[in-house]
Amino acid sequence: MGLVVSSLTDYVNQQSKELLVALAYEGKTSPYLTPIAGVKKTEALQLFALTAYPQEASGCDLVASGSATFTQRELTVSKIGYRDELCMDALLPKWTQMLLAPGAAGEDEITAQLGQTMTDELKKLIVENIEVAIWQGDLTSGDAVKKMFDGYIKIITAATAINGNSTNITTGTGITTTNVIGIVNGMCAARTEELKHASDQVLFCGTDTFDKYVQALETANLYHVDQTKWVNYEMGVIGKNVTLVGVPGLSGTSKLYLGQKRNFFKGFDLLDDSDKVEWKILESDKMRYTAKFKFGVQVAYPSEIVEFILV
Repeated sequence: MGLVVSSLTDYVNQQSKELLVALAYEGKTSPYLTPIAGVKKTEALQLFALTAYPQEASGCDLVASGSATFTQRELTVSKIGYRDELCMDALLPKWTQMLLAPGAAGEDEITAQLGQTMTDELKKLIVENIEVAIWQGDLTSGDAVKKMFDGYIKIITAATAINGNSTNITTGTGITTTNVIGIVNGMCAARTEELKHASDQVLFCGTDTFDKYVQALETANLYHVDQTKWVNYEMGVIGKNVTLVGVPGLSGTSKLYLGQKRNFFKGFDLLDDSDKVEWKILESDKMRYTAKFKFGVQVAYPSEIVEFILV
């Protein structure tokens, strides 16, 4: 006589306590920015420009000419917070009860594994959100991530940058593997003479545009390019003294920005604030996590940045 098991539910092994988390990317833009620590709310970037004119100097008296000009651009940080309250009792009816420490007191505490996993995930989420806001941030946005602070796209567009789309590529055409090499070369050609000789030039683009650029080079059979330099979405633009960097914060925007690294600033109060997550047991027996920090960005000289925007 055969075994009859049709009335039993199929077995699912739920004994594993290993929590598998979703893939997240590391902040790509932030390491390229010039940091300013100790910003409580708004700090001025002190700008200085000297203008001087050569003149014939065979006599004893020179005529005063030229100027020394002081100006400012303000870097404002936003105070940003993450908070949630979690009822550990919700874990009891499910396999997740195994994540609680033994005994009644365990229901009021998160074990080391669960607490560390949630902390690590929150930190990665904060890094992702900052990466997006660095570029696409807009305080008037209805998006919770983008409205944290004004990002570079809004800041540079509101100022006067160098037009990197001199051929007027339209939104209908977009950035393609056919035109992306020309776009990068066109932006490099638009640089001022002073910028061309700067040693720390970086051209930021979305990782989607970077992928198209690499594909275009491969299609053009430009294998003399050192492919070992194509790692981590960074590579040198041939003969241009420029490092092309693909960043997630610009993906999907079809925008590119070229300038000196020292021209892109990030401001914060304490360097490690965004890396701190605090846990607290409330009187309601809930667990609360809190993360608070300040962050903002600014550029010193928008006129020294080449900006590519589709028309």
